Amino acid sequence: KFESLFKAVTSQSSFLKLGVSVIRYMFKRWRLSGLISPRNPGYANVSMHPEICQPFDQWLRENNLTELEGLFKIPITLMGYGKLSEIPAAYALTYMSNATFLNLVLAAVSPS
Repeated sequence: KFESLFKAVTSQSSFLKLGVSVIRYMFKRWRLSGLISPRNPGYANVSMHPEICQPFDQWLRENNLTELEGLFKIPITLMGYGKLSEIPAAYALTYMSNATFLNLVLAAVSPS
């Protein structure tokens, strides 16, 4: 049975925890914007930051963002990048810029 993205995301967490995680992710992603961006071809110097060379699901856990796993799982898998446990955090963070992430959140919470 198909569930809305909102139900998939909030089934494991409260709306308040989800909101806090959204703000936390956007702050962390903003802080990484100089390192992870389309303007940084080839991910130069990323290897000097082991925290973003680990699998994305591990990065989410270490940053207390597990409430967002359901939100990321659907688009990252559908885009063909694999499971959250297979894609390096640096790649996932590049694809999920703050603008893309905010659009995803708004789509998840908008009435269908």
